[in-house]
Amino acid sequence: MKFENLEGSLLEIEYQGKPLDLYTLGILHLDLQEVIDKVALGLLSQAGLIEPTWKRAGYIPPRHFYPLERILKAEVKQIKPGSLFETIEFAISVVMADPNVIAVLQNLGANIIWAIGESGIRGISEKIAGKANKFGWFHRDKDPVEIGPNLREILVPIAHNNSGKVTKIKFKSSRPNGETTEIEIEIDGD
Repeated sequence: MKFENLEGSLLEIEYQGKPLDLYTLGILHLDLQEVIDKVALGLLSQAGLIEPTWKRAGYIPPRHFYPLERILKAEVKQIKPGSLFETIEFAISVVMADPNVIAVLQNLGANIIWAIGESGIRGISEKIAGKANKFGWFHRDKDPVEIGPNLREILVPIAHNNSGKVTKIKFKSSRPNGETTEIEIEIDGD
């Protein structure tokens, strides 16, 4: 399947702590992809560009997409030395690369950060411009996009990896006009 890059929508991840083992790094990326999928599909559903069939009852386990079924791909664009500094770039399936779809997903990085801020996870400090970023498809005040379970699956292995020491993970998105949205999660190893 061919993909087209979404220009201007990047997500930077900065992790400060003990070096991650391979298992924890894999969990981070797999669950982050689930968060990205949930936010992107929700935005497209709200805009009326796809049917809201991705919504499910709370007791049904999440559907894991196979790589060939994805409409959105998150690619690691850059990795820097240190604990973990990476930049993720988004690409949309050419089949879905309609100008309306691209316009809706243009600010995907900031919307992911907003969803993390609204997830109800403890230890989050946020610097979100225009915090009143409510969408019609969010029907709950806490964890409106249902990403809390995905974030917990990321945070618990990181806490175990750090042997009880406090660590931080920061998500940041910059818009072409220079406006920055960021959120930091402080993970207590206990």
